[in-house]
Amino acid sequence: MNRDRISPIDAVEWAAQEQGRRHAGDAADARTSAVSADYRQIAMALRSLPRGAPPPDFTAAVLRQVAVHEAGVEKRLVPVLIAVLVVVTAAMVLLFGRYWWQLVQLHVGHDGIRWAVALAACMLASRLCRRWLRRPAPTMADALYRHA
Repeated sequence: MNRDRISPIDAVEWAAQEQGRRHAGDAADARTSAVSADYRQIAMALRSLPRGAPPPDFTAAVLRQVAVHEAGVEKRLVPVLIAVLVVVTAAMVLLFGRYWWQLVQLHVGHDGIRWAVALAACMLASRLCRRWLRRPAPTMADALYRHA
């Protein structure tokens, strides 16, 4: 349940929007405020937009734009960042791994470590199963090609 009070500024703004929408088709009205006149122009512009269907190749055009965008800096930058992350992680493990492992053993214990390894194994198995289930289904052509 919304109990927020509408501020007087919001109420005035809402009224100006509604007045501009109502008078969008009218000639310039001297009774409207400057804000209402602005909203009237916006409403007239929105009403004048074409209402036809998108072009037949709209989806393909959007996909082409996305593909062009994805081929930009991100595609080259992500592998570099992953390599930096791997190098820094390896350096941290080499420098502080022994101390970290001692703290884990002290606070978690051997049973906790076993449970953590079991959890990691389950997560890996889940990931591998998900990848296996998402593989493309074999087609009849694949089956015929294998038996030929």
